[in-house]
Amino acid sequence: MKKLRTQLIIKTQQGNFIRINSNETDIVHLTSFYGSQTSLDLLKLFPNRFQFISNDYLTEYQKELFYHAKERLKFNYFLYELDLHGFFLIKKKDQGFMNVEQLVNTQWSSEIQILSSLIFEPFIIEDNCSDELDTLIMSKDSLNANQYFEILRYLDYTFKFFGSYYASSVIRSRDRHTGETAPVHGVASSLCLSLRKHSWIPVSDGQLYKPSDVYYLPVNNPFRRYVPCLDPSVVRLGDMNFVQILGFKQEISHMTMFELLMKWSCNLDSDILWKLINMTDEQDSNPIPCTISTQSRQLYHDTLQNIQHIYLFISMDEEIRRLLARFRLWPLIFIPRTDDIGEFVFVDEVFWEDPLALLTTIDVNTRTSNQHIALQPYYNNNKFFQQFFFDILQIKQGPTLDDYLLLLSDIKNKTFDYIWKCINVITQLAFTDNKQTLVKDTTIDWSFIPCINNGNELVKYTDRPYYPHDMIVADLFSDVIRIINLPDNLIHSIEFKQQFCTLFNIDSLANVLKVLVNVDNKQPARELHEFYSHSIELIQYYLIINGLLPETRSCYLQSIFSKMNFLLVDCIHLSYQYGENLIRKAPLPSALNSYIDESTSNFYILQKYAKNENYHIDTIVDYLMEDVSARLQLSQFIQKLYKSYEQHGVEHLIKQREVLPDHNIPKWMIPQIMKSELHSSSIKEEEKEEEDEGNDEIITYTPDMLQRFKNEPGWQPKKPTTKPVLDPDQPKPLICIPSTAGATLSNETLDTERSAKSNLQLTDVIRERTTSANVHEGSEQTIPRDKEKRTNETTTTDKIFEGSTVSHINSVTLADFTPPQPSINFELIQISNFTDIALIPTTLSDQALPTNLNLPNNETDSIIGRRGEDFVYRYLLWKHPDAQIQWNNQQKESGQPFDIKLIRNENKKQIEFIEVKTTRVPKQNTFQISIGEIECLLQNQNNYYIYRVYYNDEDEKSSTITILSRIKCHLQQKQLTLSITIAEKLDEQ
Repeated sequence: MKKLRTQLIIKTQQGNFIRINSNETDIVHLTSFYGSQTSLDLLKLFPNRFQFISNDYLTEYQKELFYHAKERLKFNYFLYELDLHGFFLIKKKDQGFMNVEQLVNTQWSSEIQILSSLIFEPFIIEDNCSDELDTLIMSKDSLNANQYFEILRYLDYTFKFFGSYYASSVIRSRDRHTGETAPVHGVASSLCLSLRKHSWIPVSDGQLYKPSDVYYLPVNNPFRRYVPCLDPSVVRLGDMNFVQILGFKQEISHMTMFELLMKWSCNLDSDILWKLINMTDEQDSNPIPCTISTQSRQLYHDTLQNIQHIYLFISMDEEIRRLLARFRLWPLIFIPRTDDIGEFVFVDEVFWEDPLALLTTIDVNTRTSNQHIALQPYYNNNKFFQQFFFDILQIKQGPTLDDYLLLLSDIKNKTFDYIWKCINVITQLAFTDNKQTLVKDTTIDWSFIPCINNGNELVKYTDRPYYPHDMIVADLFSDVIRIINLPDNLIHSIEFKQQFCTLFNIDSLANVLKVLVNVDNKQPARELHEFYSHSIELIQYYLIINGLLPETRSCYLQSIFSKMNFLLVDCIHLSYQYGENLIRKAPLPSALNSYIDESTSNFYILQKYAKNENYHIDTIVDYLMEDVSARLQLSQFIQKLYKSYEQHGVEHLIKQREVLPDHNIPKWMIPQIMKSELHSSSIKEEEKEEEDEGNDEIITYTPDMLQRFKNEPGWQPKKPTTKPVLDPDQPKPLICIPSTAGATLSNETLDTERSAKSNLQLTDVIRERTTSANVHEGSEQTIPRDKEKRTNETTTTDKIFEGSTVSHINSVTLADFTPPQPSINFELIQISNFTDIALIPTTLSDQALPTNLNLPNNETDSIIGRRGEDFVYRYLLWKHPDAQIQWNNQQKESGQPFDIKLIRNENKKQIEFIEVKTTRVPKQNTFQISIGEIECLLQNQNNYYIYRVYYNDEDEKSSTITILSRIKCHLQQKQLTLSITIAEKLDEQ
């Protein structure tokens, strides 16, 4: 048979006669006509590629040769023996190896590890190969995709017949001699390995891939489009064993999709990606620095829904989650531009949600790199995506101040409500993030504030528009001044008003308009005065414990209530004045029912409504509470107080006040005596004094009387202090504030003034004590009792001491004299915080400070200073009967930076340091303060107080005390100011 195979000549279908296997290309195949189920004539796209045996052998000699079917089968077997097959020509080769190590550098090198544990002697690999098939699949230039598809379908179909050709057997060499053919192991044959290593599998993009790079996936797999995948509509493989033998991938891994995502978003191929990952420790959780430009935009053609599926898929793998977290500085977030095109952006360019929907209108196609994007409109409220973006990529929850701030740069075409939403959120974030300066500097040239004028004209904050306190009043002057047009939801917002006006230095319209109140027939409202004077402290405490009263507002209201007067009138009319001459009437009903005039601290109510509590309660509630939502609760509380007052009188209110706990905020107090009564009382006293002045009589003093007064207990003068020696070349120390800025008083002048004052004070005291004792002794010296000018009194005083011992008289001073004081009902004393000063933020720095900071001469008088300290000391003993109160200067000047130390027994840790500053001038709000006192108040910012005493020598009951607390805070808020006077050295003549 072997000789026959080499000599036999076969006729082909093309009519040629060739010798079988005369060369490698002369291969003859059987056709289906000869009964071959695997004939290559099934490859219809290769009509001239293969040589087939002529059908003449059957058509011409069938009757002579084959009498029945068995004989035909024998003929087919004969043809097989001649190497005539319908399938590709398969050659069997034996390859021998002495040991497993010789497989190195062969196509079976991957099998070394397995065979090393199975065979330890020479072995043979019985291999199957097909040069004909190899030549076919490597013909890339001459074959098209459809032809390769046909080869693939043919191999899949014939696998059930020739599956054994895809494997080779490993047998021991000695078994070949003994006849045992049981293989030790099976490996892939050369035929199979050739199909695996060559790129001959066409996919949807027309390119040829190795089988190991191609996916064979179900039709419904969502990720088919992202990988080289066989198109099931073109070729459908029926034998899954064949799919596995060739190495087709049947599923997409999480790592594969991660690598694809990095390729799309960051243009990193697999090799570069893993190089970056392997540069650091696998357990390192620090982010990998981004190496691409932050300005670059990686466009990708796909839908948002598909990308969402990818995010969901890759995040299921813990290792991928860790890698994504390390690449969070790279552009990994997909934002669609159109339905099928999007871009990948960086984490710091996005945030999750825009609660005000101000940034969702940004067009992603025209946005700048500074404009950030909200993800929620694209990814909805899906909890998975929230967790994915927050936990893994660590995006921001919401927009930042910088995001919103850019909206104000181009806001002309936006709606009124949209503009104010932007302004509101920017104002809030400016204070939350402590970036007020950034906002002001950024928006200084932007016109973004709507005004009432000219149909919501937009102005800059540097145009100084006014913040309206009342929109109706604002309309009156909208034609002459710029007034901000507020939306309804912000008109009554106290917090927004304070922040907005502070942020942009906006002044309130109320500060430039003067309210003119016209009333008729004023009469004291004694019942209302009695009720509120005993209940105002209860109202204050209610507001404090409910968090409805800021401290600054409370202090300001105390300055109003401390002078409050309640009046019954017949009618109330309001008008408003701007500037010097522009006055416009309020477009309100012809008469108001009640009104509180802050400028005069008067509470007006119509006579006919005096008995109806609803009117005055509504008025006080509206005045106290700018927050409309809290007015009802306050009104109900005051209603209960008023019913209690009607049923039980003031006694029940007093009992409630007595049990109130102490708080750091100064208490509200309304004077128990109405102003009208005080006024009439003062008139009577003045009339009485005028009568007394008409009965002046001369009182004569003798030297013995003067000596007796001087020797009485409690009137001992201080020992004279030694005058320090001053360097004539150095500036003289500043004893008091000079009358003009830059002026300096000489010590000699001051000593002369002090001496004159001391003599005058001594004369006044002697006159007072002598008169009270009704002492009349004859002498040559006389002193008139009438009140003359100080120059005359000084002259008279000099005459008094003529004939007396000069040294004795000069040694008598009243710097430490504290005359016994009558008892005072401190309920009647006006105690307040910043009397006549509104405690609201002002722009004092923009106002001209007074250059004349001169204090009256009596301001340095030690007697008035000591009387002020004594006055405060007695007030504190009355106010805090259970506290420990120490007057440092009671016996002598201590030199400490505070005059009185108060320790509350209920909390011994609570210590108050009190410095007393006294003046006789009612409206003198300027006083000296030492460097020691400044250091002490800075060290004790919350418990250092200055009691400013406006002392009245003639009627101590009319003296007032203004308590300054939290001084540093008020200085920072520009509610107090410090000034320095430069003492210049006098020119020496």
